[in-house]
Amino acid sequence: MKNRYAALFIVATIIVTGLLACQSGKDGPGGETGSVAILLTDRPNGDFDNIWVTIEKIELISENGKVTLFDKTEKEIRVDLLDLENESSLIFLESGIPAGQYSKIRLHVTEIELVKGESIVVQKLLANGKIDLNPRMTFFVDPGQTLVVEVDIDAHNSIHVVETASSMYLFRPVVFVNIVDEFREGKIIRASGVVTNREDEGFALCEIESLGTASTASPVDDLSKCVDVRIASSTFFDDEGSPAGYEDIGEGDFVTLFGKVHVGDGGTLGAQESSPPLALDAFVVGRGSLSRADGLIRSALSAGEFPLEISLLGQADGTGIVTVQVWDETGIFSKSGQFLASSSITEGTYATVYGIFDPTNPSLLSAEAILIGDSTSPETLSGVISGSAITSEMTFLATDTGIACVTVAEDAQVVTTIQDESGFSINQAGHFEDLQIGDGVTLLGAYDSGIPPCFIADAVFAFRE
Repeated sequence: MKNRYAALFIVATIIVTGLLACQSGKDGPGGETGSVAILLTDRPNGDFDNIWVTIEKIELISENGKVTLFDKTEKEIRVDLLDLENESSLIFLESGIPAGQYSKIRLHVTEIELVKGESIVVQKLLANGKIDLNPRMTFFVDPGQTLVVEVDIDAHNSIHVVETASSMYLFRPVVFVNIVDEFREGKIIRASGVVTNREDEGFALCEIESLGTASTASPVDDLSKCVDVRIASSTFFDDEGSPAGYEDIGEGDFVTLFGKVHVGDGGTLGAQESSPPLALDAFVVGRGSLSRADGLIRSALSAGEFPLEISLLGQADGTGIVTVQVWDETGIFSKSGQFLASSSITEGTYATVYGIFDPTNPSLLSAEAILIGDSTSPETLSGVISGSAITSEMTFLATDTGIACVTVAEDAQVVTTIQDESGFSINQAGHFEDLQIGDGVTLLGAYDSGIPPCFIADAVFAFRE
């Protein structure tokens, strides 16, 4: 049955670099400040060709008021989420943020444009698109340190199709905010920019495309919009997509890299005012811009190659085959950002490949980075909680096809979204006891083998007006 929901699911993950969130994080005396970086990512969605999202403002909320990180008078962030499946992109980096303890992140989303063949603009943003994200605990911007916020947007649970003559779309967000440390890392970060201040240990990445920044000269003195790139664990590729060495990466070169936020000692974070506010451990660094291919792996790796079935607009059958060439230096990562072995390239698995196409053979892609997705996705069940009581052992859900029984797993994640006139308030630290009769819910999980089958929910996304 065709899924009636094409949802935009936002997962915000906060990575605290330097001092962790569990430390004091008290308001900085004398107007002390720290830095904030925002990463944007998406979970896979096959319902659309593009999902454009425009964010006009992001704020941090505390007991003492709010701090505006940016608003539309300075810029708007407009990004195609489907360019960010299984990876993150740096969209905001700013120093001079007041140090202190914060309890919420507030997003202002002004427009969502869904593209599948012809462009469709979301017709209505409920509550004017204001979304308050309530993490599991308070978080801190510490003096001289950098807070990194990873916003993970998935198009499955938040844009709802209303069955009317005009097929109206409603935006009902499901948002997670997690504060993590080096033991709970974010996704792989993809960043493109210009090599600046090159040294043996690494370089500053400036003029970062996703930030929309530009430097006037190289090397530069103001590194506040640059990223400190560490290369101790890096592999390198030249502009033809062949393995190379660090000596082939020069000052002023435009490069694309894949890495993660550096967490730990010995960094430049807060070391001096002129240092980049964010450090990355680069795993792959390649010269030039890279091509991208998304598709289904058709057979396992053999003789250093595998076939990838991709979608081709305008083709009779809608698909084509790209041969992906894999090197020992190719970075292979899971959607959660973990290193994978080449044995993870298996038939029936989805993958995103970045590399350089062979100019003499346009169907041959030399891979610099491969991001492996899931071969299967959890089942979903949507409806309204019904009956006279709610228990984790047996709850009933009114769905489009009738009444379904639901069992909620003991460790299930519960997220509640409450809408009022002022906007949305999303509580990630929800509990089963927070659910009420009449709540609209979307469940992730699987059916058991009972007769009739009962849905075992591993995650519960509840919406209440």
